[in-house]
Amino acid sequence: MGVVFRGFDPAIRRPVAIKVILGGQSASPNERAELRVRLAREAAAAGRLSHPNIVTVYQLGEVDGNQYLVEELVTGRPLSTLLADGEPMSPDDSIAILSQIASALDYAHGQGVVHRDVKPANILVREDRTVKITDFGIAHLASQTITRTGSTFGTPAYMSPEQIRSARVTGSADQFSLAVLAYQMLGGRRPFQAPTDAALIYAILSGEPAPLSTLNSAIPVRSSESIAKALSKDPADRYPSCLEFIDDLSDSLLGKTQPPQPSHSTTGAPIDWTSVAVGSRTRWEIVDSPAPSPAPKRDYRLWALIGTGALALIVAGLLIAHRPAGGGNTSNPIAPAENSKPAVIPPAKSAAAKITPKVYPTKVNPKDGLTYVLFQPGTIRMGCSVGDLECGSDETPRQVNMVTAFWIGRTEVTQQAYERLMGVNPSHFKGSSLPVENVSWTEADTFCRAAAMRLPTDVEWEFAARAGDLSPRYGKVDEIAWYSGNSGSRTHETGRKQANAAGMFDMLGNVWEWVADRYVSGSLENVSRTMRGGSFVAGASAARASSRNHNSGDARASNIGFRCAGM
Repeated sequence: MGVVFRGFDPAIRRPVAIKVILGGQSASPNERAELRVRLAREAAAAGRLSHPNIVTVYQLGEVDGNQYLVEELVTGRPLSTLLADGEPMSPDDSIAILSQIASALDYAHGQGVVHRDVKPANILVREDRTVKITDFGIAHLASQTITRTGSTFGTPAYMSPEQIRSARVTGSADQFSLAVLAYQMLGGRRPFQAPTDAALIYAILSGEPAPLSTLNSAIPVRSSESIAKALSKDPADRYPSCLEFIDDLSDSLLGKTQPPQPSHSTTGAPIDWTSVAVGSRTRWEIVDSPAPSPAPKRDYRLWALIGTGALALIVAGLLIAHRPAGGGNTSNPIAPAENSKPAVIPPAKSAAAKITPKVYPTKVNPKDGLTYVLFQPGTIRMGCSVGDLECGSDETPRQVNMVTAFWIGRTEVTQQAYERLMGVNPSHFKGSSLPVENVSWTEADTFCRAAAMRLPTDVEWEFAARAGDLSPRYGKVDEIAWYSGNSGSRTHETGRKQANAAGMFDMLGNVWEWVADRYVSGSLENVSRTMRGGSFVAGASAARASSRNHNSGDARASNIGFRCAGM
């Protein structure tokens, strides 16, 4: 579709890819004018997408009659090169890649954007198996610069029947293409093959591929059935979402017991999304939207402790009330009844009920020189803690499964680390061990990528901040956080306050921390970016594990910093 150059944006010091779109020279002036408008519309739609597995579109421009896109630079190989030898990929590698593609596609579909040209050449795979999908809506239009406007042909081998017929195309068409990819990755070849494009199109419209289990005996029959369902000729017969397809495929391939996520909430409300780790990267999963004004789910272990304490107080009160009247020896309460046993009062426990202590390995990233902590998969109860009266409306409790391990910075990114990679120090308060601040979301994201990392997702951040702790804070606020009540209105060196159970410092207080996610409150997604953890100018109420804030991605302030995650 064009020529791609490696470029550099000097304004914000980041490498970029510049894609010059070619092929329109043979079109008529009217067709070229129409194509420019359509490409601008598609580029604007693609530019709205912000997802860890989608190549970010920064800008659309034109030079010498050719349009060009400025995009995020991705170092890696197209999936087509990994499939070139015709050998099946392992189920683990296949699911790790397919899950990321599915999450990106479903996210885009939720934004009203359909890719329409999902194929191996448009799937970039980094060495760490992080997936990046490129050319949302663009390649489909760019292919028409050669076959002339109105042609439906782009890459027939991966096209859905409805796309070939030029029928109305929805996200289900991308699911069909994803199923073709899954078949090829697990079977070593595509489901539909023919010597000519015309014969191939006929096979897609009318033929049925051989069951994948007959092509690869290691594939369970149920996995074949999952792919066959996603390859249904009628879009209505496919899965409600790409993630449900891959979840079902993963369940049959890898023996996972977690059921596919529903496409609608149990109340019939639109679904919400949350990001979780997959492989070395992350994806978005569908979670049930909570019912209106839900009652917080009680942690009965905590209430049991409270009840036991209350019982102890009652028993003590009764013992005091039954002491002998009138100046007797108050050190000798009445004797217990015959055959009774003294009450066993458990030792006092903090309301911060912690999980069994874990070992949290650490490693130093040679690129930024910072220490990272490894978190293993697990379940997190996100949002407002039981009994927390300071929660906001955007802290609705929910249970989320972290399906894969991830690394996250033990401290906020320091000024020394930032200057080491970026060559500049934008911070208001200067000091090599102080957290870098005064950085926008894009600048934070750029740094993390330069460090071979990424920004943590909202879920990852809270998973690391809690480290199994169910309470609003993992300790007394003055011992764990720099906030308006003790900071002296400035940042402080990282790692000076008490760490949490995983050895993570400054998760609460010091500076707000950018995370990867758009800000979501209820079922509405804001255009701003999410920040977590409170800051030196915020009150103690912000220094809580579930506290959330948001700001424009372009915002820079002396109380906004970040930490990286990934590996």
